[in-house]
Amino acid sequence: MSIYINALSILYPAVTNIIEKKKNVEIRSWYPQQIPLYNLLLVENNVYLKNDEDIDMDATAVAIVDVFSINCWTLQDFRNQSDEITLNREWKDNYYMWDIRNVRILNKSFKCYAKKGIYQLEIDKPEMLQYHV
Repeated sequence: MSIYINALSILYPAVTNIIEKKKNVEIRSWYPQQIPLYNLLLVENNVYLKNDEDIDMDATAVAIVDVFSINCWTLQDFRNQSDEITLNREWKDNYYMWDIRNVRILNKSFKCYAKKGIYQLEIDKPEMLQYHV
C-alpha cells in the first residue's frame, strides 16, 4: 500500500549539512502557506532546479524534519552564517529563513525524484520512512 508524504528538495550539500547539525535553517525566496510543517521529507539533489517543471530523477531522500517557524532572512543572519553554509553565495533581500527542527535521519536513504516547492512524493513501502531515534 502506497502512502504520500510532503517533500522538499534541497541542493547538495545542504541536507548533508542539516543532518550533520552544521545547519538548522533553509533559505528560500518563498514560504509555505501553513506553518508548522510536520514530517517533511528532505530530498537532496545535485541538479539546480530553475523552473517549476524541472525534475531531477536522481535525487536522494535523506531525512524527515519539522519546520516550526519562518522569518525574514536579514543581512545580519547572513553574516552570522559560515561560508560552508552560505556556499559562498551573496545575501539577497526578500528571502525567508525556515527554522528546521526535529531532524530524523532515515535508516536507509533511497533514490527518488526532486521537484521545486513542496511536493507530494509517493512511497511504495512505508517502512522506507523509518528513521533513527
